[in-house]
Amino acid sequence: MKKWVTGSIILLILLLPLPVYAADYSIEETNITASLQADGEVMVEESHTYAFDGEFNGITRTLIPKQQGSEITDVRAEENGKALEVEREGDLYKVYRGGSDETITVDLFYTIENGMEHYADVSQFYWPFFDDRNESTYEDLTITVVPPAQTEAKVAFGYDAAYETEQLLDDGSVRYEMGEVPANEKGDIRVAYDASLFYAAGNTKEMLGTILAEKKSLDDEAAEKKQRKEQWGEIGAILTVSATALAVLLYGYGLRRRKMTGWEAERIKGGSLFPDHSMSIPGMISFMKGGYMNHKALTAAMLDLVRKGLIEEQSKKVYKRLDRHPDHEHEQQLIEWLYDDIAQSDTLYIDDIERYAKNKENSETYRKRHHSWQKLVRKEVKEQSLYASSAVPRWTAGLTALGLFPFTILLPLNGTFLWMIFVILLLIYFLLFSFAYKPLNVEGRSLYDQLQPLKKDDDWETWEEEDRLKALLFQIGAGKRDPLSQPFPSSTQSSEIATYVVIGSYFETNFSDAQRHTTVSASSGSSSSGGGTGGGGGGSGAF
Repeated sequence: MKKWVTGSIILLILLLPLPVYAADYSIEETNITASLQADGEVMVEESHTYAFDGEFNGITRTLIPKQQGSEITDVRAEENGKALEVEREGDLYKVYRGGSDETITVDLFYTIENGMEHYADVSQFYWPFFDDRNESTYEDLTITVVPPAQTEAKVAFGYDAAYETEQLLDDGSVRYEMGEVPANEKGDIRVAYDASLFYAAGNTKEMLGTILAEKKSLDDEAAEKKQRKEQWGEIGAILTVSATALAVLLYGYGLRRRKMTGWEAERIKGGSLFPDHSMSIPGMISFMKGGYMNHKALTAAMLDLVRKGLIEEQSKKVYKRLDRHPDHEHEQQLIEWLYDDIAQSDTLYIDDIERYAKNKENSETYRKRHHSWQKLVRKEVKEQSLYASSAVPRWTAGLTALGLFPFTILLPLNGTFLWMIFVILLLIYFLLFSFAYKPLNVEGRSLYDQLQPLKKDDDWETWEEEDRLKALLFQIGAGKRDPLSQPFPSSTQSSEIATYVVIGSYFETNFSDAQRHTTVSASSGSSSSGGGTGGGGGGSGAF
C-alpha cells in the first residue's frame, strides 16, 4: 500500500506540466535575403545572431504568408553548415539548439510559394517579414531582395520601420538597412520589377502606376508629418520658454515675499522664550509638521492636559478626569476618547490604552478617533489665520497647468517627445505650486521662527520653568525628544520636569504600542497581475 501511494505521487509529479521559462537573450544581428525566382517562388535565407544570458533550448521564428494562395515550405535550419532540428507548431517554428551563455548564429532557409504578385507591366514582392506582434527587438536588421537576373527595380520602398531605408544596388537588388527595429514594430517591404523577368501567369491589369501613386502618397504623408513635427517643435520650444519664464517669476515672487515677511517678523520679534501665542501645544506641533500627528504628538497632548489641570495624576500610571472645560475642541475630543471609549470611567489606567488597541474589534474605532483628533487640531491651526492670501499666484499656476495639459498629448502625437518631457515637468511644477504654495503672514512667520530652533537645539534650558516645560512637551511631540531613551540636559531636571519625563515615557510606550497594533490590523490586502502574449505575421524569439 505504501509503495503504491509513493508510486502514484511520483507519477502525478511527472505528469504535471512544468513551468516554461523564456530565455534571456538579444538578437544582435539579422540578415534576410529574399531571392526572387523567375517562376514566382521566393527562396529566403535568414541569418540570426543571438546572444544568450543563461540556459536556452533554441530560437523561434513565426512565418505567416501575406496573401491568400501563398505558402511557406521547406523550412530548415543550420549552424555552420550543420543541420538543426526544426519543429513546427502552426505558424511557429522552433529551432532546437541548446546551450548556456553563448552567442550563436542560426541560418534559416525556406521557400515562399506564390509569394509574388504578377501584373501586366510589373511583378511585385510585397511582404512583411515581421509585424507589430513581433515580441523581440532586432538590434541590427538588414533585408535584401535579389531579382532573378540583373536588371533595375521599377520602384522600391518600405513602410513604417522600413521607410526610407532602401538602397538600390547596381545589379537591381534592393537592400533595406533598418538598423534597430524595436519589438511590436511593423516594416513591410515592397519591390517591383519588369514583368518580363518572370514567366508566371499574371493579371492583365497594369499596376506600376498604382504602386507609384501609393509611394507618392506615403512620401507626402511623411513630408506632412515631418512638417507637423517641425511646427510642433517650434510650438513646444515657445511654450517651454514661456512657461519656464512664468515658473521663475512665480518662484521669485514667492522668494521675495518670504524674505519680506521674514524681515518684518524679525523686526517685531520679542525675547527668545516659548511663543506667547493662543495656539495650543498640539496645534504648534501640527503647524510645524504639516498636520502630521503620530503617537509622539498624542504623548505631548496628554502631558499638556496634565499641565493644564484638565486631568489629574493620581499615580504615575493612573489619571482622573476633572470637571473642567478645555480651551479647544481637540482637547475635549481627546478626553472623551480616553475616558469614554477606552477607560469607560473617570479614571484612566495608562496600560488601558494598549489593551484597548490590541483588541482587533477596537482597531477601526481607535484609528477613526485618532484621525478625528488630528482634524480638530488642524482646524485650530487653520482658525489662527497664520497664512497670507495667495489666491492670485495659485490661480495663475493652476490655470497655467490646465493650459499645459493638452500639449502633453498633442506634442507626442506629433513626434516632439523631448518638448513633451519639458512640458510635463513644468506641468508638475505648476500643479505643486498651485496646491502647496501657502505663504505665512507676519504672525505665522514669527511663530515659525520661534518654534523652528526647538526642533534642533536646547537653547530653552535657561528659560523660566513654565516655558521650559512647554518647550519640552513641544520637543516630545515633534519627535526631537524621546522620553523612553534620550537623555535630557541636567539643567532641565527640576522635580516637575523630571516628573513629566517619567510619565511621558509611560504614555509614549502605550501610544506607540497602540499605533503598532492598529497599523498591523489595517495592513492586510491582496494584489493580482495579468498579461498576455501575441503571435506574429513575422517575428522572432527564443525558448
